[in-house]
Amino acid sequence: MVYPISKRIAWFILSRFVKDIQGLENIPPPPAIIVSNHESDLDGPLLYFLLLKYKKKLVFPILTDERFTGFFGDLLARYFCIIRVNSGAVAQAYKALQDGNYVIIFPEGQRTFDGKIQKVTHTGLGVLAILSNVPVVPIKIHSYKFWNRHMSFPSLKNKITVKIGKLRVFKGRIKEGWVNKQDAKKLI
Repeated sequence: MVYPISKRIAWFILSRFVKDIQGLENIPPPPAIIVSNHESDLDGPLLYFLLLKYKKKLVFPILTDERFTGFFGDLLARYFCIIRVNSGAVAQAYKALQDGNYVIIFPEGQRTFDGKIQKVTHTGLGVLAILSNVPVVPIKIHSYKFWNRHMSFPSLKNKITVKIGKLRVFKGRIKEGWVNKQDAKKLI
């Protein structure tokens, strides 16, 4: 009972800060990997509740271990299906995709410092895309001026825009049960 209520309340609140969402039709039915840039702390919740609102399927976001720690953090992580980095994230995300769900990944690994897309050095997205062979949906969220890492509070005069790109499917070589690292790096 709590989950449907929190889903409705969260999207109701978050949607007040969103000026425009383009390309909703580009999000396929699950399973799919949702990939986005990372400008604000709101990016994750925004994508999470956007997918719940419009696609009505479970969503598994991948987050760093530094967030959602302690008893309360563990409770939130379980409640919102959060997959933590460095805890077998690729295997857990792969299982979530096999079970017919969405997985959200921010390949930059952290919020941007200057509003520009950061260089990606991790291969988790490439490995997951090749292993699962599911569509990857690129999303660009413009939320830096609304609330970035240098701001204590959001700037309510600025609004968030979301641009959802066309889906892509990536191919690569799987070697001895795992993805070739060079193929995975080509995707990032």
